[in-house]
Formats: sequence, C-alpha cells, structure tokens
Amino acid sequence: SESHPIQAIQFLSGWALRQSILPAMQTLGSLHPHTLALELPVFSRPMLEDSLADGCNNEPARVYAHELQHWFDIVGTLWGQRYLDLVFSAFDAVLAANTEDLAYPEVLRLFDADREILFPRYYKYVLPGAPHGATKKWINRWSAGYRIRHDGTRDNGYPILFVRLETNEGVFARQPLSIGALLELRAMAAEDAVFNAFLPALADGERTVERAIRTRALVQQLYDPLLTTYSAAAHVLSTSSGDRRVEPVFAWGAALADLCLNIDSLAVRKLKPPSGLAEFGHQIIHGFRSRADPGFLYACVIAWLHENRPLALDAGGLDTALNGVGMSSSGDLYRQAEQSLFRRAMPTFRSDRLRALRTALREAGGAILRAKSTSAGIPSRVSWHGLPSPMVMTDDAEQFHLGQKIVGVEDTDWLHDCQCRFDVSLRQALRAGRGLDFGFTDFTY
Repeated sequence: SESHPIQAIQFLSGWALRQSILPAMQTLGSLHPHTLALELPVFSRPMLEDSLADGCNNEPARVYAHELQHWFDIVGTLWGQRYLDLVFSAFDAVLAANTEDLAYPEVLRLFDADREILFPRYYKYVLPGAPHGATKKWINRWSAGYRIRHDGTRDNGYPILFVRLETNEGVFARQPLSIGALLELRAMAAEDAVFNAFLPALADGERTVERAIRTRALVQQLYDPLLTTYSAAAHVLSTSSGDRRVEPVFAWGAALADLCLNIDSLAVRKLKPPSGLAEFGHQIIHGFRSRADPGFLYACVIAWLHENRPLALDAGGLDTALNGVGMSSSGDLYRQAEQSLFRRAMPTFRSDRLRALRTALREAGGAILRAKSTSAGIPSRVSWHGLPSPMVMTDDAEQFHLGQKIVGVEDTDWLHDCQCRFDVSLRQALRAGRGLDFGFTDFTY
C-alpha cells in the first residue's frame, strides 16, 4: 500500500464546495456537476460570442470549451450517466424525506461518488519544494495502493492506480489516475482544439506570437507540480509514446480517455493487462477489473504502447493499441456504449420533475455519445450548436444556451434549490454518520 507523507501541499482550487468536485486552475469558468450550470464569471455574453466567432480574444472561447467538455463528459458517457443517477437519486431522497435521516443513505452515496472523481486529498501529495518540470526533468512511474475504508481498514478489493512523479533525487508527487484526471485531460484537449482552430484566421506574425504565448502558458501548467491532476495522464502518454508534441498527445489521450469512460464491465472481461502492469498481481488486477476502473483501462493501453512503440498517435494507432490489450476497436466500443446507455434502467424517482429531467439527460447523452464517436471523442466547435448544451451564466447576468436546450433557466434554478437542501442534509449526515463537523471546503480538493 502506498504510504502518505506527513507534509503535503493542498491542491489549489478556485471552486467552493459544490464546485470543488472537479478541480479548477482558474476562476474564469466552472461547471456545477450537480446542477449542470456553466458559469463564466469574468466574461460577458458579447465577449464570449465574439471569441467563438474568431474574435481577437480567444480566451473566452477556450474557457467555454473547457467547461463545455465537462458537460459533454458528465452527460455523454456511461460513467457520467451513472453519476447523474446518484445526483438525481440524492435530490429525490431529500425532497421526499419525511424525516431528515431518511435521505442520509442517498446523500452519503453521492458524497462518496463525488470524492471518487478525484479521491480525498490523502491519496495525492506534492512535497514542499517540488521542482517545476520546465527546469528539472520529471520521470513518471506507475504504482498502486488501496482505498481506506471508513473503519480505517484497507479495502483489498478497491485498488487505486497512481502516477508517481520523480527526479533523480527521488519522488516528489503522487497523483491518482482518477476519473478527474481523465476529465481534465479531455477538457484541456478541448481547449487546445479551439485554440488551434482560431490560429488560421490570424496573420502570419500574429499566429507566431499567439502560438508562442500559448506554448509558454501550457508549459507552465503541464509542468507545475501543483497541477498534476491536469497533466498526469498527458505525461504518461508522452513518455510512453516518445512524442513530446502537445497537440497529438492531447488529442490521442482525450480520445482514449473518452473510451475508458464508456467501457462497461462486460467489455473489461476481455482486457489483457500488459506485463508492465500485470506485475501488480492478481488481487489488484481483479479489483480494477471488477470496477471497470477507467484509469486502469487508460494505463493498460499506455503501458502496451510503451512496450510496442513506435506507434503513431492517430486513429489507426489507437485501434491497434486497443486490440493489443484485448479490446474492440473504438467504433465498436462506441456502439456498445450507446446500446448500454439505453439498455440500463434508470432509478425510480418519486418526483415527476426529476424523472422528466433525468430522462431528457439520458436522451441528450445518446446524442452526445454519437457525436463523439465521429469526432475522436471531442466534438468540434462547429457542431456545438446542434448538440445538447448547458445553461450558461455570464458576468452581465445573461442566462442562455449556445446549443440545444435540455435544462432551462427555471429547471436550473429549481435544481439549485435542490442542491441547497442537499447541502443541509449532507452536513447533518456527515455529523451523524461519519462524525465529521468541519467546513465544506475540506471535503474535496
């Protein structure tokens, strides 16, 4: 089991509790994972629309693309649809409870699911004085540990995969290859795709300057030891493939991550872990298989790539790597995911309004999944207007949709009210059931 150092640096997040389930490098944008509202607190609607139309400032478009990708991945993946079941079940329990404690089981189930997106901060560490990768070369290695149960015992059926970052002087950081790490790789890839689409509209000199500024900013982010949640999945792919170019690493890694978020337990039975990960042993491998752990699936393909390179980071190379670990091609995996999406039964809801919204979100998930299957996992900007979209709130108090409306303004306000009632119930459930009584910002990082 991985040990935990006494000293650790808390991961920097710009979100408050309800927005800290997914991390944020900045406060320029956020997607609320429970109400699915997308906030852009420093941009106006005209600024965003001008940026999306290839205006002189590409930043609003990139921030919107980042948060919109989170929406696509919560609504348009099998993992995200299972997560939405937990969100809506918790809200339904809170609304229906005659006495407060009747909602506690569903409330705590969602709380635990929220923490599994990133894992509690115990499992991630960055040592004080950790070097920035732009000045000192990083090495990354796989390691595995176990989840600690509520009673303090080690859960041997729940392994966690880590990326250990080190220099010649030793290990300085440990990052779980969690759902959150895959989501952030995909969101950064969506940002990069929007930036690259923006460049051709510029004159040659402007294009050179913009690319240089963007490259410097990415280097600062990707090699910042405090931002390994964003960068770990890209680092292991770059190291294993030998490709140091940002664009193909982002695009290929994002396509693979999307498939890993859409593979069900039946498909995982065919998985053949490469020798580099099979050394973890049968018990750990079985634990990853039993939960169809997306991080482990991602790592298996990356480890196979390392053992069989050179392999081009393109669609053909992705299918070759998937086949190498016993999986179907990407097209087959997407078809299986869509079948699974509509085959699985939704929970029973007592609230008619929640039931209607949840049904609409499942239909939206199918549309997004189909779009991703034909776009290497990242829907292009030109397709956004035809896809289900979140409600956007900007700093000029505008509330609008830039694509197909699924959750309207009134529904978003109502879900926000549900969230407030959930927050009260969660405080009480944690005090009663877990003996916890501290600030919400301590629950997740």
